[in-house]
Amino acid sequence: MLKQKMADRLRRSGKNRDAGDYVLSGLASLYNAGLTFRNRLLDRKRGVRYLPVPVISVGNIVAGGTGKTPMVRTLARMLSKMGLKVAILSRGYGGGLEKKGGLVSDGKEIICSVSEAGDEPFLLAETSSAMVYVGADRFKNGLDAVARGANIILLDDGFQHRRLHRDLDLVLVDSRYPLGNGRLLPRGILREDPVGLLRAHALIFTHWTFCETIPRERAEALCVWAEQAELPCFFCQHRQVDRALPLPPPEKAGKLMVFSAIADGRGFADTLRQQGLTVVLTLIFPDHHSYGPSAMHQLEARAREAGADALVTTAKDAVKLPVPSEWSMPLYVKDAEVSFRDHAAFEEWLEGRIQDFLEEEQS
Repeated sequence: MLKQKMADRLRRSGKNRDAGDYVLSGLASLYNAGLTFRNRLLDRKRGVRYLPVPVISVGNIVAGGTGKTPMVRTLARMLSKMGLKVAILSRGYGGGLEKKGGLVSDGKEIICSVSEAGDEPFLLAETSSAMVYVGADRFKNGLDAVARGANIILLDDGFQHRRLHRDLDLVLVDSRYPLGNGRLLPRGILREDPVGLLRAHALIFTHWTFCETIPRERAEALCVWAEQAELPCFFCQHRQVDRALPLPPPEKAGKLMVFSAIADGRGFADTLRQQGLTVVLTLIFPDHHSYGPSAMHQLEARAREAGADALVTTAKDAVKLPVPSEWSMPLYVKDAEVSFRDHAAFEEWLEGRIQDFLEEEQS
């Protein structure tokens, strides 16, 4: 409850401000001053380290999820199709290897547990053929990946990780609320001033609905600004796909309990409702929440109390839970896949940029 109240405060506008808003605004000013000083140093390339292969960063300028994990997976698949050996570098937030770092997968075999890797890197290791590393020192991990044969690096959530040079900065923007309430942390959800988007090489608008109308005036205004800045824009939608046991159609699925520990848990449940499914209970845990050994029995008990016939969760949550076949109630797992409005155009643009990098290395 407290977490949701804080989340709602971060997204609300400047109207009807209270004392708490003024305190948070003061802290946001201090945060901005420190960030501005840091960025000026990095703009001069002070302390920036370079890897011997091209680095592509996928990031955003807001706190919370914009669909980075499925986008990183999609890019890894695209790059592999181009004949490149890909390594993904992630912070591994919440995992046991976050501080000391380490290899999660060599592209063929997963080497550590989900508790060591963190949920998102482990999911990337399960669902892609890329090498996956976690740890705060991404330069060190990058060197190790190159030694293992990687010839291109994907930096997961790297837009603010400027101490590692990147050749391509892709910034994801949620079309529903592209800049949150327009305020910096901790008064809003912006990680930095929107002018930082000028460092990007392209903006990718996520959750851009293709077949139905949604309010996206702010996203469209940002597109106009990007075009004026000669910043390419691409558009995609995250579609849900089944993992393991397929979720039946609405008329056969029965009543569902939905639970998740992701940045947009409410949106996940709303998407299921939009598909005509009957959701009788939604449990939203903090992002990266670690489920305990008794979680399966506790969740099933809550589902039965609510009169649910089955449970639904995300692939990011499922990697931290017993496999669906071990549950006494049906457990359905949904994953997110990226669908570009014009996949061919984005792939052609990306391949052109990669070719430029490789030609520069050879010259």
